[in-house]
Amino acid sequence: MIFLFFGTRTLDQKSTRRLDLTCSYCNIKGQIQQYSQSEYFHLFWIPVFRIKSHEHGQCGHCKKYYTDQELHSLNQH
Repeated sequence: MIFLFFGTRTLDQKSTRRLDLTCSYCNIKGQIQQYSQSEYFHLFWIPVFRIKSHEHGQCGHCKKYYTDQELHSLNQH
């Protein structure tokens, strides 16, 4: 009998850059860090291929979390 272990896993959460935006919660400018995350299909816990990726942000001062859509709306103001 052969067992196959497979599924999805989120990897590669890495800081890409610090954004020059003002946080809508604490009103501090330049503290929002942008992150990139990718979700992979894995076989025996080895990433085989990427399924999707997205970006999000977090204020370094108050720790407010921003989705990709919220970052784009902050960038337009």
